[in-house]
Amino acid sequence: MKIFWILFKQNIVFNIISILSALIFSLLILVLVVNVHQSKIEIDSVSHFKDKNLYKISDNLYNEKETEFFSKSDSNSILNRFANSLANSSEFLYYNANWQPVEVSAFKGDIQFDAYYETGNNRAEYEYNNKKYRNIKSMQLSSNVFEMNNVTLSSGEFFSDNDYFYDEKREDLPVILGSDYSEVYKLGDRLDILYYQKSFTGTVIGFLTPNQTIMTSLDPQLVLNRYIVIPALFFDQSFSFHNEDVSANPIFFKASLLSRINGNLISELSPLEIRNSLDAIKRTTGFTDFSVIGAKGTAINTIIKMTETNKSILYIGIFVSFVIIVLVSLVSMLFATRKNVDTYKVMLISGSNENHIYKIVGSQTLLIHLIVTIVPSLFLFSLINNSFDLLTNYLSYSLFASLFMTLTSVIIAKICFMKVDIIQQLKG
Repeated sequence: MKIFWILFKQNIVFNIISILSALIFSLLILVLVVNVHQSKIEIDSVSHFKDKNLYKISDNLYNEKETEFFSKSDSNSILNRFANSLANSSEFLYYNANWQPVEVSAFKGDIQFDAYYETGNNRAEYEYNNKKYRNIKSMQLSSNVFEMNNVTLSSGEFFSDNDYFYDEKREDLPVILGSDYSEVYKLGDRLDILYYQKSFTGTVIGFLTPNQTIMTSLDPQLVLNRYIVIPALFFDQSFSFHNEDVSANPIFFKASLLSRINGNLISELSPLEIRNSLDAIKRTTGFTDFSVIGAKGTAINTIIKMTETNKSILYIGIFVSFVIIVLVSLVSMLFATRKNVDTYKVMLISGSNENHIYKIVGSQTLLIHLIVTIVPSLFLFSLINNSFDLLTNYLSYSLFASLFMTLTSVIIAKICFMKVDIIQQLKG
């Protein structure tokens, strides 16, 4: 270490330039790793939608039409038959990803989790049945939403098939929380939830990996970090809508069924083919008060292409920056090595050989790069949730870069020795 300090003091300016270059080099590697990771998430989240058409089902039940329809004794059964026919169709994928806030009592989270936080229209806490509730961001998702968007969990488990079917005897509701909840709740925690004005006990069964996104009708890449995810509930075809539970919670059943039928169709079929398919479902279920909006296949492919283009531009920018920083580092190494020639002469006179000096030069470069690698590592570890995969990738790239710069510094030292011919100078 003493020889390192001596060599450093002799070329303070050039060594500081080398340290700063190494630090910038490490930060560029950090930017590359983080952005490649994020780009992969974004591309993976929409890859299953590529070359597909996205259609939106929208009911026409409003005002007098809604009143007239729900005055029928079998209105809920009609909607349920229609929803189940959509879900069971082999001609398209029926996809439910509905934005629907839930009310949570004694909520532990900050204001950023409120349903209308981003728009600045947060609703005040209100009291219901002697409990105080807040409106919290929530998404109702069908099982295929997780599959289509390649959603991953950092801990816990996904919803089971049974979790999607409503059971009047069950009062609990499994929930999956976005990554920002990791410091607020833990697996197994229970939440007092009002879901369409029906009381449930939400049990936390999983946490999403940071920056998970899903395709929705309103947002092609909705980030789920601050959301409570609940299963889009289905009612079995044999479910009876004439019981005490339905009578006691009419809003819950009505809203749940309307939410179910206002989903998305994902298919390679043309608009005309989709309409023909839906006409057949109309005839078998008896529900006709809906419209089909679409297709958005072009928009989906545009999003994919934009993401891939942004990724390419990022790579080019980082590559150019790498080249510039490497050139600066090489120039500073060259000047530093030349200025240290006299010191190297003394070392040779004192019994060292050229290979020993090359090792010192390489070790000095390696030490600098390893030390500056620590700063971005601390950033990843402390500021990015669940960053172990990113940290591993960053350290791998940094180690490769450090070894490359170390080998380069040794080559530069050898070139300088050859040009100066130190051995001949010592003899002569």
